[in-house]
Amino acid sequence: MNMDFDGLLSQEEVVKISKKAGVNFKNILTQDEIDNCILTAMWRAVSKYDTNQKLCKFSTYLYSGVEMECKSMIRFNKKSVFDGNKGNLNHNKSLDRNHEQDIDMRDEINNCPDPSIIYDRFYKNMTIKEIAENNKISTETVRKKINKNIEIMRQNMV
Repeated sequence: MNMDFDGLLSQEEVVKISKKAGVNFKNILTQDEIDNCILTAMWRAVSKYDTNQKLCKFSTYLYSGVEMECKSMIRFNKKSVFDGNKGNLNHNKSLDRNHEQDIDMRDEINNCPDPSIIYDRFYKNMTIKEIAENNKISTETVRKKINKNIEIMRQNMV
């Protein structure tokens, strides 16, 4: 990409998109952790985004990157909550929640009728049009299958 990291930080739209992606995690992560995720995602987006591939827009790539960094931070916090060998107890907001039943989204996706479509859409960041072309079905069919699978996952998680 032709943009440097400092140039990205100075663009108001990019900062707003990043903060919008991070706000979904305000009840789980501290603001410092969210800011760290945003900066890491921006850094990775600048270094890894390829404008020649055009799989998705840069803003979409960055938004997904912030979400992935926040989810990674949550997993990291869960692992480092208690280290039995050293007796460390790291307190953060994720301890305040009741984690009786942790859900692995990959398991939930595999329980859907069309897991490959969900995986392509949300993990590979493919557009509905790209998924339709790969599976040789219409875009409307892809949209309906995505909505149906998301509804099934939603029902399974409640």
